[in-house]
Amino acid sequence: MIGIRGFNVHKCRICQRERACSFYIRGIGYICDFHLDNPLSYYTKNDQLRGKEAGKDSRTWGIELEFKEIPRGRNLQTVRKILFARLLVRGFIPTEDSTIDDWEFKSPIYRSRRSFVRSLKPIYNDYEDYFDRYLQSSHIHVGATPEEIEEIERAKEYLKDVRVYNSLWGRFPNDYCTQDYPDSRYFFINTSTNGQGVEFRLPKITRYRQLLLVTLFISRFLKSPYDFEKIQREVIRKL
Repeated sequence: MIGIRGFNVHKCRICQRERACSFYIRGIGYICDFHLDNPLSYYTKNDQLRGKEAGKDSRTWGIELEFKEIPRGRNLQTVRKILFARLLVRGFIPTEDSTIDDWEFKSPIYRSRRSFVRSLKPIYNDYEDYFDRYLQSSHIHVGATPEEIEEIERAKEYLKDVRVYNSLWGRFPNDYCTQDYPDSRYFFINTSTNGQGVEFRLPKITRYRQLLLVTLFISRFLKSPYDFEKIQREVIRKL
């Protein structure tokens, strides 16, 4: 699948520049060392638009993938580089985040749920074990109307007391996705995003089917936030 080459100059698949490339991925090409060694500032935003609008499915979607540090070992380091390179090719931006041990990848902005999940399908199918062991969280950002955001804000007192299921979300609330402080940007359903939609901070998505069901839940929840537990039960039956 891969080949490690010497520091020869090749055209980088990502930046299209002739640079030192020591990493080659079959089917993708050379990736220059700069991209695999230099994450950007945490505050860097990904403004790339991907996919097509899809009728009723047309709202924007994005994800932040936060990774844990892996143990030392050549095989694991190679898997990490391949995964990260494949995310880079898909337009994800690597950034540093002081709350995690490794990198955080910020996805492009997808124009529909369909294009969002399709882009991630090969990644999740090929690296499920890595995600299961080394993913820390995966915050999902979704476009929402002002009316939807207002309704969620009114529902926050109700959302403080809902039961969340680890089987769907991948983890329980904690200090960085709390249920206790509705006005905090760390509330597990965050509307304090400067008008940029709603952030779902709870997910830790390690499997493609989980991605499908969490995004299905979100699509329904945005239309009816007081039905959180009902929608959650319906979605869990599909696990």
